[in-house]
Amino acid sequence: MEEWKGVAFLTHVQVSNLGRYRVFVKGRWSDPQLGSLRPDGYLTGRFNSQQYRIHRLVADVFLGPAPSPDASVDHINRDRSDNRAANLRWSTPTEQARNQCSKVRKRLHDGVEMLPGEIWRPYKAIQVSNMGRVKVRHQSSKQWMRPATPVSRSKTDGYPLVSNRIRVHRAVWVAFNGEIPEGHTVDHINHVKDDNRLENLRLATAKEQRSNQVRTGAYASTVKRRVEGRPLGSHDWQQFKSQKHAAATLTAQHNTMFRNDMISRVCVRNRGTTNGWEFRFVPD
Repeated sequence: MEEWKGVAFLTHVQVSNLGRYRVFVKGRWSDPQLGSLRPDGYLTGRFNSQQYRIHRLVADVFLGPAPSPDASVDHINRDRSDNRAANLRWSTPTEQARNQCSKVRKRLHDGVEMLPGEIWRPYKAIQVSNMGRVKVRHQSSKQWMRPATPVSRSKTDGYPLVSNRIRVHRAVWVAFNGEIPEGHTVDHINHVKDDNRLENLRLATAKEQRSNQVRTGAYASTVKRRVEGRPLGSHDWQQFKSQKHAAATLTAQHNTMFRNDMISRVCVRNRGTTNGWEFRFVPD
């Protein structure tokens, strides 16, 4: 389950234990993002006109302060784009070097380093792994470039794309399981479209995939249920007769648009926020 916490020195930014971040803008939290991929393999975000490495923010929030002045954040599986809190640890330069030279790290025939348990398969002009990583060839040298975990740049469907608009989740599925049967799609089990690990993918019909997605229509039957809400960080819950009542009341109070469907979404999933508020159903 994804857990969100605020960054102490960036009051409008939250990071999650899955290595994503979101920003509070114009009265609401932005869609979660993994960050921008740098040439060195690290993911970054820009806040207050300054660039921050996401793994450092996640470590500060979920691991606590650095235990010593020379400690730095180490990626346990050596994938610099995997910023899940479970994959991070504070370590000294000596410990980092030991991890980099660990015997569990193996090499492919082309010299590209693998993660423990990682398997690579070809797909069209690229290669994909069961960890959701991708390799592409350099345009000039034709050598395989450093593996990376692609992140979405799309403002439409949110799926990561590589090399001539190849969807990564489809590429991973086909490379390891064969062609997608007619009438089926590849579904992300945990709803995170950037998480293209093979174990997070499954075949689903359009109906099955819709049922796994968070949809406005899925909450129509809950619209008249009583709810209660509170701003993030507050201990006091405010009760409302329905989601519609909550949306109308809070919109009038805060001069910010609260939507019925977004409040329903938070209540049904029992996680997340809308406009900086968390909501839950009141037991009948």
